[in-house]
Amino acid sequence: MFKQIALLFLILLAGLLLLYVADIKLFRLAAMMLRIDLFAFGGGFASVPLMLHELLFYVTLKFALAVPWDIVRLLFGLGALIALAKRVDVLYVVLIGAAISIVVL
Repeated sequence: MFKQIALLFLILLAGLLLLYVADIKLFRLAAMMLRIDLFAFGGGFASVPLMLHELLFYVTLKFALAVPWDIVRLLFGLGALIALAKRVDVLYVVLIGAAISIVVL
């Protein structure tokens, strides 16, 4: 039991170190969420979905700021968003989007 806990702790530390080196803002977010977990959830994993949601928002924002937007990319993104909102399977959206982007972009 002690070995498993120690291994999980080492993985946590390695992940935090990697975040610190790769992206300090993401490290700060992870450290803040760990503190919230410790005090609000008793150290449990109840906030993992919340952390994944925050991470997804962060990645989406970084991607949106990095893309050189024009009318074609805007329409392409809106089409994908509408398809996902209408519950089209993600696999179909990705495959059709990849095919269209090869031809158009």
